[in-house]
Amino acid sequence: MQDFAAIHDYFTATEWAVLEDPDLGMCIKRDVILQRATNLGARCPTEGSMKYMSSLLLVCSEPPERLTRMTSEQKQNTCKFIKSEFKKLTRKLDQPASYVEQLPSDPKHLQIGQPALFAKAYGGEGPVPCKPDVLQRVCVQMELRPWGRSLLLGRSSYKCYGLR
Repeated sequence: MQDFAAIHDYFTATEWAVLEDPDLGMCIKRDVILQRATNLGARCPTEGSMKYMSSLLLVCSEPPERLTRMTSEQKQNTCKFIKSEFKKLTRKLDQPASYVEQLPSDPKHLQIGQPALFAKAYGGEGPVPCKPDVLQRVCVQMELRPWGRSLLLGRSSYKCYGLR
């Protein structure tokens, strides 16, 4: 299993522009998240990683007031949706050149440790750090879910501020 909970720091500026654009739909944003994960070699992410990516998708797709009104069932359906789409996507892909067991919290560590994978994943435009306000909203969504707090506590890769 692969821990991709640090994926929020692996998007390019172009990808963040798409993720933060309120005029773009959830499916486009889902594609950006899943494409980045698979470009980095994700083929068998942990359940926690899939839940984290679904929380990121919700935060980037829904206004804050709608997120607070969403039921657990709606959020779980989003997670099922992203997992299903991830499986469809990865069935079409070859195995990555190298296997990343845990995405480092700092992209520079991946660049040093897996230079060929990093170069293939990015080409010319490299990753930019996630904005703290986006990260905080993702962490809040994770914490609000029944399983979220247990996933966050003790996991440095989630880098959630103020949740310890």
